Amino acid sequence: MSQDIITEIRKRNPPGPLYHYTTQSGLQGIIENKCIWATHTQYLNDQSEYTHAVKIILEVINDCIADSTFEPIHASLVDIKEGLHDIEFDNVCVCSFSENGDSLSQWRAYGGPTSGYSIGLDYMFMHKVVNHSHLKLWPCLYDKDEQIKLIHQIISQELQDVQNMNKFGTALSRAFILSSITHYAPMFKDPAFKDEKEWRIMTDVVNVKDLFFREGKSMLIPYTEIPLLGDQDEMSVNEVVIGPTPHIRQSHLSVESLLNREGIYKAQGGATDITDTKVPYRSW
Repeated sequence: MSQDIITEIRKRNPPGPLYHYTTQSGLQGIIENKCIWATHTQYLNDQSEYTHAVKIILEVINDCIADSTFEPIHASLVDIKEGLHDIEFDNVCVCSFSENGDSLSQWRAYGGPTSGYSIGLDYMFMHKVVNHSHLKLWPCLYDKDEQIKLIHQIISQELQDVQNMNKFGTALSRAFILSSITHYAPMFKDPAFKDEKEWRIMTDVVNVKDLFFREGKSMLIPYTEIPLLGDQDEMSVNEVVIGPTPHIRQSHLSVESLLNREGIYKAQGGATDITDTKVPYRSW
C-alpha cells in the first residue's frame, strides 16, 4: 500500500455500479425528485459506527501523545483529544451505497416487509453528482490497520501545517485537525460489516438551516438532500433490482412505467435494466 493512504483510497474504484437500497416510497421519491437523502451521522441505523470511529481515533491520539517529545505538539494533541467529543455535534451527513445490488442482509435492513429496491448508479455519473455539490464519494474502511494509518496521516499532516503557521495551542490548530477527522471518520466501520462493501457520499459540515427532518421510529431524523444530476442536469440510473416481493411481475411493470414517465435512462444511454432478486427470501 502507498505510504500516502489518503491518495490511495481516493483512487479506488468500485467494480461496477453502486447500489442504494430503499423502500417503495424511497424509490418513488428519488426518481421523481431527482435527489437522494443523506442522513446525519448521529442518526444512522447503527449507532455503534460513531463509537467505533471514536475508539480508533482515541487509540491513535493516545499513541501520538505517548510518543511526542516536543511540548507544543504534545499540548496540541492533548487539546485535540479533549475536543474530540465535539465532532458528535457536527452536522455531517452520509448516504450509503453497496457494490452488491442483491444482498439478503441489505433487503432485510432497508427494504419494506413485502418489497424493496436497490438503485444502481453508474460510478462516473456519481462522481459528477458529488463534484457538482462539492461532496465526497469514498469507500468505507473495514481494516483496522488502514483506519489507524489514515488517522496517523491526518494528524501528522495537520500538525505540520499548524507548525508552519506557528499556531500551536490555538483554537485554529484544534479546529484544523478536528475538521479533518470529521471528514474521514464516517468511512470507518467495524470489520464485521465488511461484506456490505459499502461506499458513502459524505457532506462537509452542513449549516443547521440547510437541514431537513423526517419521522423516525422514535425521534426526528435530520438529513440533507443531494441532487442526482449529471453534466446536463439529467439523472441516470443503470439498474433497478426488485427485491423479494410476492408481486414480482407487477413490480417490474410499475418500475418500468415510473422510469419511462420520468425520462430516466442509463448513463451510457439506453433503457435502465430492471432485474429481479435472486435471493430466496420470503417475509410474507
